[in-house]
Amino acid sequence: MADYQIRHLYRESANFFQGRPLPLRPIQRGQQAHAASRRWQHPLCITNGLFPTVEDQEQVSRFWRAEDGTSEFPLFFRRHSQLVSQTMAPAEPHLLRSRIKALQGFILVLSLAFLSPASASVTDRMAVDSSNSATGPMRVFAIGNPILDLVAEVPSSFLDEFFLKRGDATLATPEQMRIYSTLDQFNPTSLPGGSALNSVRVVQKLLRKPGSAGYMGAIGDDPRGQVLKELCDKEGLATRFMVAPGQSTGVCAVLINEKERTLCTHLGACGSFRLPEDWTTFASGALIFYATSYTLTATPKNALEVAGYAHGIPNAIFTLNLSAPFCVELYKDAMQSLLLHTNILFGNEEEFAHLAKVHNLVAAEKTALSTANKEHAVEVCTGALRLLTAGQNTGATKLVVMTRGHNPVIAAEQTADGTVVVHEVGVPVVAAEKIVDTNGAGDAFVGGFLYALSQGKTVKQCIMCGNACAQDVIQHVGFSLSFTSLPC
Repeated sequence: MADYQIRHLYRESANFFQGRPLPLRPIQRGQQAHAASRRWQHPLCITNGLFPTVEDQEQVSRFWRAEDGTSEFPLFFRRHSQLVSQTMAPAEPHLLRSRIKALQGFILVLSLAFLSPASASVTDRMAVDSSNSATGPMRVFAIGNPILDLVAEVPSSFLDEFFLKRGDATLATPEQMRIYSTLDQFNPTSLPGGSALNSVRVVQKLLRKPGSAGYMGAIGDDPRGQVLKELCDKEGLATRFMVAPGQSTGVCAVLINEKERTLCTHLGACGSFRLPEDWTTFASGALIFYATSYTLTATPKNALEVAGYAHGIPNAIFTLNLSAPFCVELYKDAMQSLLLHTNILFGNEEEFAHLAKVHNLVAAEKTALSTANKEHAVEVCTGALRLLTAGQNTGATKLVVMTRGHNPVIAAEQTADGTVVVHEVGVPVVAAEKIVDTNGAGDAFVGGFLYALSQGKTVKQCIMCGNACAQDVIQHVGFSLSFTSLPC
């Protein structure tokens, strides 16, 4: 279940910025944590040039040197590899100090601008379920809104009883809350849901080894939370759920009637999630970090902290999903700050159109994207790329990926020398009679892309893998995968 229905839930929330200030995490901490995890060495060649000491530079240099002394860089963004040796060269002390101070000042501004301290954070009042630890090594780490999907075929009278219109996707009203217990009479199938959780489930299935993908979110202290956790455990996913006392686990009734799907969602504990102090220990070893913009509705702190942490780790990559037009509109300032630390940005053409409109990236007439107008799509992608680069070339990977339904995927990439390269990858056709449920296609695409990314594939190969996973998911009711062999 893609949790895009939270459009109205937080519109009138005046305190979503509450919580503790964004902590300043020393860069050495990330280097040490990842240097100790040599079992998986992914070289995306993303460099930030922020190594406080020569010793730290040498430590990173040793980490990226194979046992036989050869390079371990794979194909993905291979042209960036020369930046590693450049960055590891001792920097001028005064320049290095100024860059570190500038970074700290920037983080402090973020803290003051977006994050007002509260007397007691939600994290301090939440229990931690850490019984499932990664057997790893973890390659991909994500945060999101965990939802338990309850999928069942129901008669029209059931929809009428709860004032639901066939095909709609809504948030449950107080009067509709009993729908979840009433649904038991139809023996619903329980599936893990939520946009980010769906994506990392794909990554985990493709990587196969238990604990290869990790996830954090908030659930309630109730049976549904336990079911959700057990389902994730069964798939080999490493999870660490924050348990919110007195709140229920997010749940979605996925009602199938006459081959149409109606969704009724209660977000429950999702909005209570705050990253625990030791979350980096759980995510240790991961070099790909992922967040959806839905997480901004709980607090922008979570995504900002993950992005800031990834930014301080050599060769780590932070990826973000625009998620929904309302996220782009309601959280303009927080997202703009987040995009500066984003390496790869995902979204569909509607979401990117809103991004272009809100940030005045292109002429107004070009934000009304036509799927047949590739030129407009390309211009919007290159405009969005400027939000990631701020007009500068740091040598870090910067990539914007726009999905366009059955039309070719458009991606804009800034290369190591600052050149912008546009990729266009076609989407294989799926017969109309085989398409059962398009919900979650975008989540599956991201999952396939991140998996290929972890394997060092090229941009086009990553997109092709995303397409393959999306094609598989849309041929089933609910978010589930049927392939038994690697599709990419």
